[in-house]
Amino acid sequence: SIIFTMEGGRDYIIEKGWDKGQGGPIDLKKVHHINNGIDLEAFEINRDKYVIEDDDLDDSTTFKLVYTGSIRRANNIDLVLDAAKLEKSPEVRFLIWGNGDQFDRLNQRVKDENIQNVKLKGRVGKGYIPSIVSRADVNFFVLEDSPLFRFGLSLNKSFDYLAAGKPMMIVGDAAYSLIDKYQCGIHVREASPLSLMQAVDQLAKMDLAKRKIMGRNAIKAAKEYDFKVLTQKLVAVIEGHL
Repeated sequence: SIIFTMEGGRDYIIEKGWDKGQGGPIDLKKVHHINNGIDLEAFEINRDKYVIEDDDLDDSTTFKLVYTGSIRRANNIDLVLDAAKLEKSPEVRFLIWGNGDQFDRLNQRVKDENIQNVKLKGRVGKGYIPSIVSRADVNFFVLEDSPLFRFGLSLNKSFDYLAAGKPMMIVGDAAYSLIDKYQCGIHVREASPLSLMQAVDQLAKMDLAKRKIMGRNAIKAAKEYDFKVLTQKLVAVIEGHL
């Protein structure tokens, strides 16, 4: 069997001409998808055990968009800063946790360009992530421009975001979107500052009840990617039941 973390693994095989239907060696019935996932039990324990103290995160007067992860060129945080400069609402805040080779440069951009609605928080231990993402209004990430994403996504942070029970925003083009599948947020396929800002405004102005529905959908999705569920799928593949 062949297992892909990206849902479009079959598409990849077909595109390469490796399936038996095109004279290749691979039987598509042997191609399976098991995505990355999350230990929901550990997530809930850590959410209560490792609570980060942060005034920006606890400010009930702002609309908080949270990013957690690496701060490298591939994470395209420059686009977030460009969008933040266009944002007119004084309530919107972009709170960014993580570190990487772009952190110092981006932090200097924030200072030099006086971008007051962005805070780069630096690195935190993995145990603190559940506390952070669960207190956001929206959790987000930005994709680099890569043809690979036409086969889907398998970012670990996606599942932390889903488990948080808050709307998720993906910025950048990709197929097999978790947001489209589960109606748990907004997928902004045009990765431009204006498109990002418009999506943020849409979420910020959205009726709270609608955002809560997205959050509930996110939790339902997270349950499908619990490690216990994914392990059973793996066992079924190994034993030949899938």
